[in-house]
This record gives sequence, structure tokens and C-alpha cells, in this order.
Amino acid sequence: FHNMTPNNQHAQQQPSASPLSSPHQSFPSKYPLHLILSKERQSSNIGSDTSSLGTLLASPGLTSHQLELLSQIPSYPSHPISHPSRFAQFIHSLHLSRYAHTQLVKYNIDPQVPQNDVFINFMDKIDEPIPLFMHYVMFVPTLDNQADETQRRMWLDDARHGRILGCYAQTEIGHGSNVRGLLTTATFDHDTDQFVIHTPCVEACKFWIGALGKTATHAILMADLIIPANKGKPQKSYGMHAFFVPLRDPDTFDTLPGVEVWDLGDKFGFHSMDNGMMKLNQYRIPRRNMLMRFAQVTRDGDYVRPKVDKLTYGTMVSTRAYLVAAASRHLSKAITISIRYSAQRSQFWQAGDDGRDGSTPVVIDGTTPETSVLNYLTQQHRLFSVLAETYAFMFTGHYMRQMYTDLMAQMKSGDFSTLAELHGTTAGLKSYVTARVLDDIDVCRKTCGGHGFSNLSGLPQIFGDFAAEAIAEGEEYVLSFQTGRFCLKTFSQVLKATGKECEDLKLGETVNYMKDSKVLLQSTLDAQSVDDLLEDPFQEGQSEDDDVLINILRFKALQLLSQAVTKYQKLTNGQQTNNTSAVDNEMGMDLYRIMKAHCACTVALCFKRHRSKILKLTPESRRAITALYQLYCLNRIEEDISPYVLDGFMNKQQVLLVQDAVRKLLRQIRPDAVPLVDAFNIPDETLRSVLGKYNGDAYRHLFEEAKNSEFNHGKAERILKATLMREIQPILRSKI
Repeated sequence: FHNMTPNNQHAQQQPSASPLSSPHQSFPSKYPLHLILSKERQSSNIGSDTSSLGTLLASPGLTSHQLELLSQIPSYPSHPISHPSRFAQFIHSLHLSRYAHTQLVKYNIDPQVPQNDVFINFMDKIDEPIPLFMHYVMFVPTLDNQADETQRRMWLDDARHGRILGCYAQTEIGHGSNVRGLLTTATFDHDTDQFVIHTPCVEACKFWIGALGKTATHAILMADLIIPANKGKPQKSYGMHAFFVPLRDPDTFDTLPGVEVWDLGDKFGFHSMDNGMMKLNQYRIPRRNMLMRFAQVTRDGDYVRPKVDKLTYGTMVSTRAYLVAAASRHLSKAITISIRYSAQRSQFWQAGDDGRDGSTPVVIDGTTPETSVLNYLTQQHRLFSVLAETYAFMFTGHYMRQMYTDLMAQMKSGDFSTLAELHGTTAGLKSYVTARVLDDIDVCRKTCGGHGFSNLSGLPQIFGDFAAEAIAEGEEYVLSFQTGRFCLKTFSQVLKATGKECEDLKLGETVNYMKDSKVLLQSTLDAQSVDDLLEDPFQEGQSEDDDVLINILRFKALQLLSQAVTKYQKLTNGQQTNNTSAVDNEMGMDLYRIMKAHCACTVALCFKRHRSKILKLTPESRRAITALYQLYCLNRIEEDISPYVLDGFMNKQQVLLVQDAVRKLLRQIRPDAVPLVDAFNIPDETLRSVLGKYNGDAYRHLFEEAKNSEFNHGKAERILKATLMREIQPILRSKI
């Protein structure tokens, strides 16, 4: 949907009704909701043409030719907004999978994730999770990155062209985040030159695997590699490795002997995905079905180690990078619905001030003015904060995909120097961004009041579907340990270095600010006014060190790191310790807070990395984007502001300045709120919400769709009536 074409895709959707009447005269509306959003656009500073913002938001790897190609690909017809059964949704997802594959072939789109911006933007045309999604996002990239050249020739072309369909089978009933604890085994058989894949217990059953339930013909399966005793060598486990495992006959979709698979049934969300469970009983595959680009097992049963152990976790890193990029796309749908609906929804009378410069409140009966709920500061604070995060996370997604692509290129040339930073950064941002997005989607639902509770709003499905992505590939607190430890290790290196040693340290871009820790930790905030806090962060020639807001965020991250180093030294008495799990447990909350503070800095950095594009915007659009950046930073500062005061970095008066600055930004953003969500370019058929349509008229759409409930028509209505007569009528006639 959004980011596919920077031109104004909504121009043709302008309302055609008379300005004085609703398009539906047989049952008229009392409120002119079909006019409100067009008035919002006309009276905004940005205007209704959001093409420059569309260019800013477009994936940086897309060329004008690719944008034109994407604009030509038709969307697949959606099923009705009022959600059908899970069975009907899954059947629809199979139709969508066929459509997606057909279009990929027709337009010669190479499904490489997360590198291929064309593929990612094409998949945005699909309005719900589909089995093919797991194939292209996890299965194909794993083959591409971990298969050796012979294996790539054997399988990769078939995978890319859909002649085999795969899933990624890692998680088990008993283990998820602790990959080393997985219990599925792959034991080498010297006599037959095969691996024997086995599920030894209930806890070892593969579980939650997307596309496994009914669709996948093959799996990339993670299992504990075991080489039995041979030639005087004892049996040994070599830990988790990836295996290419056939599961079903592609001609019949029947599972192969030794493979048992079940669909998991109803879930909180992701209803159109066939998540599955699998048990393998002494299932044999050729030795060469172990992915052997980095580690190998020879015909004699000798194990050849990879240069870097963490290379086997490449798919997790790839998927986390993709999930960071995908999160903002879910959030953009939710915030579009909420802001458009809030602009239309009017409640109560606010005498003398409609909260929006130059606007007119909704008029009822020509006399009594009621105020749009988007004019209330409390509504603005919730929604504009989400809007700011949506833009910030989009820019972060761009950055993460580029960071991953660069790493893949470096690894192919034997350079693994940035692997640790990418691993720590993707873990942290996956944790931080997805957790905030899930909360933000729920904020969007709540700000739509009772109507947000209806599936017709589209918000419950967005929340339910994204809830799966928020916990996939690692839950928030679990992943925070990886990022926290990486930051702590890097910060300790900085503390040990002195003078030129510190300057010469080769740190990644996301942690380079730690070199300035001595200066930042001894500084105090010198802002004396709101204007001091809201200096233009994108002005020509300004370095990051001059950005007051990003430096405030960095102070907090550095202070938490400094405190954590002191605590760690006390726990270990300044010595190396083998009992890392006990130390991690004791420092768990410290590592979590470090992750959040560091990731807040990283997101702000990613926003700043788009400065050259932001400077090319119209003055009005640039002011709006600048306000969103400042609001993102100030919200992160204000939500946990007490440590700044306790540490002496900020005084009480400056706390009030932060609050005043936030209120100023809310009023500044208000006139442009609707165009800022229009810039996401999400078509109504993808948004699938009665409350968030481009042309408005939310109440009319809600009324019409509510009538379509299956309870009101056909066989269901007849069954219901008969049941009411049988079960409820006796109660009504009771003489008790």
C-alpha cells in the first residue's frame, strides 16, 4: 500500500456529493461527515497534495521505474469487512497466495527479503498474512544465505519460483527464545550417509510454525546436530544447525512417512495463517540436506566449524530486521483510521475555542457547535505521539534493511566485523519497536471509542495480526538481554580506552555516541525556553552533537550504562565470571532499561539520517516533519523524566519547559494531521475500515456494514430465530 507511489493516489477519491447534502438521501445523515476530511485537507498547511511526503516515505531503494511498475499491479479483491470464519479467511489467504505468486512471476519481482524493496512494497498490497509470506520472508532467505553453492543450485531456483513452498521450523512446545535448548535431534548415520531427524518428546514438537499446518511442502528445520562415536571419537552434540527437510508430496499435499503435522486451530490473531505443529519419527534425509555454507559434516562424519558461530542465526537476524520495517506499516494503517475518524467524530461543546487554528467546528442543526475530538489536547497527545512514532519507525525500517544488506555483502567477502552490532541492534529494535507498535495500535483503537471495538473499524484485526509479530523471533524482555549485553560490553571498552585509544575505537554508528560519554555525563541541560528545546534539528551544517534533543536521550542511555557497569563490578567483584545466567538475572531490569534508552537514541538517529530528503521538502512539509521528530524525542524524555532531575541534568523549571514544548508541537501538528496520514497512501481496499476511508462519511459506512452481519440474513437468521423460539420464548412465557 503506502510508499509504493509518491504521487497523490487519492486524487480520484474526492467526494462527488453536493456540498449541502449527504450522498444518501433516502436515510439522511445529520452530520456532514462526507465533507469534513476534504475541508481538513484544504485548510491544512501542507495541502491535499502529499506527493513530497510520499517520496520521503518511499523505500530508499526504489527507482522511479520500480515505483511505476508497482503502481501497475492490481490489488486482489478483499473479502467483506465484517470478518468471516477462520476457515473462510484461510481459504481467502490461499487465493491471495496464488495471486501473489502470479504477480511476482508476471512482473519478474525477485523475492529477496529484507533487501528487495520492490518485493516488500508488493507484499504490502496483500492485506492479511498468507502462507506464502513465510516462504519468502524466512524460508528463501535462509536457503540464500546458509546453503552452499551446490545446494543453492539444487533448491534455490525452485524456492524462488514457487515449485517448492517452505516454512521455518525452529520453535518447539518447550522452547522458543532459548535456541540452544531445542530438543529436536539430527543424528548422523555413518553407514547410510544420512541424518536421522527425531522428535524425542512432547516438548520437542515443532510448534507455532507459520505455513506448516496445511501449506508447506518443505521446511528449514533447526535441530541439534549429533555425530555418534566413530573412529575412537566419542559421540558429540554440535548444537543447532539448519536442515532442508521435505514434508509433503507437492502433487497431493500428503505428508511423507515419518512426518506428522497438525494445524493449531484458532488463535488471538493471524487467522489466515496455518500455524502448525509437527512430530518427526526417525525421519531420514541425506547428509547433504544440512545447510553447509558455514558449517559442514563430511562423509567420514567429521565436523567442520564455521568461522563465526553466530552465522547460523542469520535467519533470525534477517527476520528481526524485516519485522522492524514491517511494524510501521501496521501502525500506519491504525493511525490513519484513528486520525481520520477523530477528525469526523464530534463530541461536546468547547466554547470560544475549537482547538484548531482557522477551522470551524461541526455544526448540528445549524446552531450548536460541537468540537471534533481531534481538537482536544488529550486526543492529540495520544494520536500525534503515535503518528510521530509511525514516521520514526518507518525511517528506522529503512535504516535496518540497509544495515542488513551491507552486512550480507561484507560477510560474502569474509568481513564479520559488524555482525555483533547488527545482532545487538536488530534484537533491540525488534523488541523496542514491536512492543511500542502493539501498544500504539491499541491506543488507536481506544481513541475511536466504542466504534473502535467493532471489527468493522479494522483495528481489532490489525492488533490481533500484529500481536503475533510482536512476539515472533523473541519477546520484548528476552531480546533486551542481547542488546543490553552488547551495549554494556561496548561501553566497557570505551571506559577502558584512554585519549587517542578511545578516538581510534572502531564502533558501529549506533553506539559511536558512547565515545562522548565523559563529556555528556558531566553536562547539564542549558535550555532556558521552549524555543531552546525546539531548535531546528535539520538545519544545514548542523552536526548530531548540536542536536539538543538527541543529546538528552543519549545522556539517559549513558547514565544507565554507567550505573550498570558499577553494579556489574559489584556483582562480580571486578572479576570474570562463568555464572553469567545468575548475573543476567540480577541485572535483567537494568539491561531492559538500557535497551529501551539505547533504542530510543537509535530511532532518533535513523530519523536524522533522512535529513537530506527532509531538506528537499516544501517549507510547510518540512515544518510538519520536524515537529514529528521533536515530538518523538520529547515524548521519550517526558515519559521517564525523573532520572534527569535526580541526576542533576535537568531542573524542575526545565521539566515544565518540556511539557510546554509538547503542547506547542501538538497545536503545530493539528492542522496537518489528516494530510500526514494521507501521505502513507493506503487505499481503502487495503485499509478495510468503515471509520478510516479516504472520503470519510464514517457513520454511513458503519451503518451499512453493520446491516450485513450474518445474524441479519439468510440461513443464520432463520436458525437463530428458531433457536430463540425454542430456548428463549419459554422464558418470556414463564409464570414464575
